[in-house]
Amino acid sequence: MSPSDANQADRAGAHPGSEGQNQPPAAPPEGQGAGDPAATSPETPATAEQQLAEMRDRWLRACAELENLRRRARLDLDDCRRHGNASLLVGLLPVLDSLQRALTARPQDADPQLWAGIELAERMFVSALAAQGVTPLEAAVGTPFDPSCQQAVLEVPTDAYAPGMVMHEVVRGYRLHDRLLRESQVTVSSRLPSDSAAPDVEANSGRGDHADADV
Repeated sequence: MSPSDANQADRAGAHPGSEGQNQPPAAPPEGQGAGDPAATSPETPATAEQQLAEMRDRWLRACAELENLRRRARLDLDDCRRHGNASLLVGLLPVLDSLQRALTARPQDADPQLWAGIELAERMFVSALAAQGVTPLEAAVGTPFDPSCQQAVLEVPTDAYAPGMVMHEVVRGYRLHDRLLRESQVTVSSRLPSDSAAPDVEANSGRGDHADADV
């Protein structure tokens, strides 16, 4: 044996595990290669399906909330279009009241052309309000008093009507589409006061007659 061969043998004996360290790593089991999702991701198919169901539920809820928001926006816009000018129309109603009162108080010697112009102005005023959805309320005489759209400004004791009936319309009420714009002001019938003093007078007079007879 040559000196070089002896040195190589000594080095091999000093490191007995070097041959095992130089061996290649063991191959992974079959079905778990580097490209297998189960080996790279800890999620199972059941977990992925659960997450997908949760995401779908959140998406459906978001769509429902968006649709509700759109519906409310449409309703608010429609309400604004139908009733947004209510305050303006309420301010114009006293002008119409004045025109109608003037027509009912027409003097006999009035100028026909003047009153024809007032009548024309009143009709045009009513037509303009009707185009905006304003309609008058019915407060016929003899109908029951309706507190939801009428205001009783005076109660008149009478036996011509049953209690709680409309006797006279003081100020006409109006409705804007499906809402009350101004309530009617009316006079309402009430029950006549009971005459409780008459029996007392008769009783007193009777007692007086008996006293005179005793004297």
